[in-house]
Amino acid sequence: MGNSKEVLGRWTEYIGCLFEDDRVENPPMVSNFDCPPIIAAEVEYALKKMKSGKSPGLDNISTEMLKAIEFVFRETSKFHGLNIGGRKFNNIRYADDTVLLTENAEDLQLLAEAVNKHSNDADTWTLPQSKLKKMEAFEMWIYRRLAKISWKDKTNQEVCEHLGTRRELVNTIKTRKIKYFGYIKRHASFLKDVLEGKVEGSRPRGRQRRRWIDDITEWTGKDIHQCTVEAQDRAK
Repeated sequence: MGNSKEVLGRWTEYIGCLFEDDRVENPPMVSNFDCPPIIAAEVEYALKKMKSGKSPGLDNISTEMLKAIEFVFRETSKFHGLNIGGRKFNNIRYADDTVLLTENAEDLQLLAEAVNKHSNDADTWTLPQSKLKKMEAFEMWIYRRLAKISWKDKTNQEVCEHLGTRRELVNTIKTRKIKYFGYIKRHASFLKDVLEGKVEGSRPRGRQRRRWIDDITEWTGKDIHQCTVEAQDRAK
């Protein structure tokens, strides 16, 4: 597909198949062309009002996932994409499917790199065990969707063997975060001041919140002094 007409024609065919209804009696469709269009500010406001930490619906898409997706594409909005009906679109999202749209291969590469950059900020997260378990569950959900295997049919290990893969998401995040810690410790920067600095005064009563550095010491099994010393050697 070398021109915009062919691309739009293929997308028309794809969307038609996506929403095709095989039921004998199709439900009545109510047109919303007379309603005012939904604006970006309304979507952002709705996402801000949604509470995190709640169970996902039937589509298994959690509030955190929706907020993360919205953040990523808000940061990549400078990429204009395709002109459709007088408006520029650089992505189409339906449930958990996302398609990137550009006018040429060069712009598509730039957009994909930008999405990847803003989608991989896990280095800055504080990750208690509860979040790591959710990530592992999400990774296995993706594997099962790819293999079309119900959660009732096989164990997670059997699913990985079937696909010839293994769980990598959490280990990848841990490795990147530990490397990021080493990078901060080896360079004199504002990030190092934030990591090593202390706030004057006393903290509020109650259980202390988990700190970013707690992940490093827990995953490496070493105290902060040992981690700092070893961080000076990039090979370690």
